[in-house]
Amino acid sequence: MSGNVTVTADASDNVGVTRVNLYLDSVGGTPLGSATAAPYSITWDANTASAGSHMLLATATDAAGNTGTSTGIPVTVDALTLPQVAITSPVDGSSAARKSTVTIQASVTVGSNPIARVDFLAGSSVVCTVTAAPYQCDWVVPPSANKTYQLRADAVDQKGNVGESNPVTVTAR
Repeated sequence: MSGNVTVTADASDNVGVTRVNLYLDSVGGTPLGSATAAPYSITWDANTASAGSHMLLATATDAAGNTGTSTGIPVTVDALTLPQVAITSPVDGSSAARKSTVTIQASVTVGSNPIARVDFLAGSSVVCTVTAAPYQCDWVVPPSANKTYQLRADAVDQKGNVGESNPVTVTAR
């Protein structure tokens, strides 16, 4: 499993259940979430857990303050795959005339989650943001001659995970 998962627990008591807390791997830490009315369910972002085998547990507390703990339910969290991005144009080590417009193009491979946007950067400054393919951006080369710029693309998925391209250098002539 990965992404948002709805986790539901059944709880009953002769005094009345007031809260159900859901936990990953052990009871006592910060709960994944809490519910105060049946059906006792939460939405859990499984991408926040490490990949591999885990246990989901629940505690139910009644109006008298008594707490019961469920047996664990085994779950397997899939590995998170970051989006992959590479600048396809311009090529590394190329040059461009000062004040000219260079089209930066990137290829993007979706990871575990859909792509939300691709940010194109020159140095640490975002040149533009593109939210749909084709992922390309026009960059105006600054007026300084013989200066080298590093261009990069960051693919950001809908969960905020970032895949970063290798930098491409362009020298203004």
